[in-house]
Amino acid sequence: MAITRRAVLAAGAVGLGSGVGVAVAIGEADVSAELSRDERATVAAAAATWFPGEPFPVSGDDQRVVDAIEQIVMEVLAPSQRLAFRAVVRALQLGTLAARGRAFHDLDAEARRDVLQVWADPSVLPRRVALDSLKAVVGMAYFRVPEVLDHVGYRQTCGVSLGQLNSVGRGRA
Repeated sequence: MAITRRAVLAAGAVGLGSGVGVAVAIGEADVSAELSRDERATVAAAAATWFPGEPFPVSGDDQRVVDAIEQIVMEVLAPSQRLAFRAVVRALQLGTLAARGRAFHDLDAEARRDVLQVWADPSVLPRRVALDSLKAVVGMAYFRVPEVLDHVGYRQTCGVSLGQLNSVGRGRA
């Protein structure tokens, strides 16, 4: 029986979904540790692909977005979910390296969109679910940035924007 990339990805996704073998995908990573430099670069590249800036005032690879992604991973996700999230990020990074000869974060925007479109294919459900989980965390982080909330008209109080509320708090009403 030949080992194909598809078989390896499918086996990894099944293992990831069941929680078996996740530690192998991460290496002996400490689930309490911050995201690695490569993990941060990968989530920043994915965020920049989904949120490139225009028409919004902030690009997804803005440091505040990446910091918010890490904060969500470290403070909101349970240790087993954190490990699974990191395995998804590593699978995106290393799968792209295996398939395209370059790490995900080293690809140009068009190539990253192509990779994410492949991952979005519903015929490979575990991979699609993995992508959706990554997209959910990235989206939550992106919409934590005050300028983004202001841009979409989010109001924390009745009739006052977040920017106006911050200005009042600094004595600039």
